[in-house]
Amino acid sequence: MDALIQCHACHQSATDPCELTCKHTYCSKCLNEKLVGNKLTCLVCNTEYITPNSSIKEISTPDKLTPYLLGVQSYEPYANIAGATPSIQAQCFECKLQGDLRTCFHCNKALCSACRTKHYQIQKKEVEESYRDLDTKISRAVELAITLNNSRETRLKTYAIMKEKIQHNVQVLKKYIDDEAERLQKQVDNRVALEEEKIRVAKQEEVHLKNHKSALDTVIDKSKHESDHMTASKMFIDYVQVAPNWKSKIESQAGRLNPEKELELHYHFEMPKKDDAILGTIKDTKSTDIQASSEAKKMAKQADNKSSTCIIV
Repeated sequence: MDALIQCHACHQSATDPCELTCKHTYCSKCLNEKLVGNKLTCLVCNTEYITPNSSIKEISTPDKLTPYLLGVQSYEPYANIAGATPSIQAQCFECKLQGDLRTCFHCNKALCSACRTKHYQIQKKEVEESYRDLDTKISRAVELAITLNNSRETRLKTYAIMKEKIQHNVQVLKKYIDDEAERLQKQVDNRVALEEEKIRVAKQEEVHLKNHKSALDTVIDKSKHESDHMTASKMFIDYVQVAPNWKSKIESQAGRLNPEKELELHYHFEMPKKDDAILGTIKDTKSTDIQASSEAKKMAKQADNKSSTCIIV
């Protein structure tokens, strides 16, 4: 009971207790001290309240439970109840008999001793039913709180494993990036080797073609300056016979210099897009492992619909 009558700020028995919408109780003075400008945050459930006029009256109501529990604990309100209601001469509200009567605290009806006993028994039965109902609600709420926290503790263990998986996937991704970099660099290295080989071959063909040109220039020069007609004629016949073979050899060498077969590598760097999840995604999903009774869940849901916050769900 001590915990229920304490202010959540000063942890003393609440003085002039006020209850916030979230059903947590504070001293009026403590609430005023916690008010920053026009904002106040509940210390228990972190519900934030905003009051335009910077007044706790707009976000709180007088707490009826705490004064009652304080009275039950101290017995002060009930110390002088015996004999406090004077007897009167009147007609009993129930049996209609005239006699020495007392009025009921609950309904102010004048009742004789016998009817008052029956009347109080009915009240007692109603109170006992209310006690049982409250006890059931408390038990269900406790059950739900325990079940929820067990589920949350299980999820915390799952989240620890999740962190390990994320770290593992980071290592996998790093290896993938390293392997991909090695593959791309190897592809470039292969092309470098191919280009270097082409350069070596082209230089050889360049030398051969220059030699062909030098030989051709020599033949042309000798043909032009040959004064003996018979020698010139023999040189012409020999040239005509060898020219096709010479042409074929030059075309073959020139074919290895074909520019249409040239390919050029281009590297295009690609950054992941903003929404790309290269390691995966983390999303909230509704928990399905809450095994509390349906009555406890229903009660919590009804409480949640009545207020802006609920400390259980």
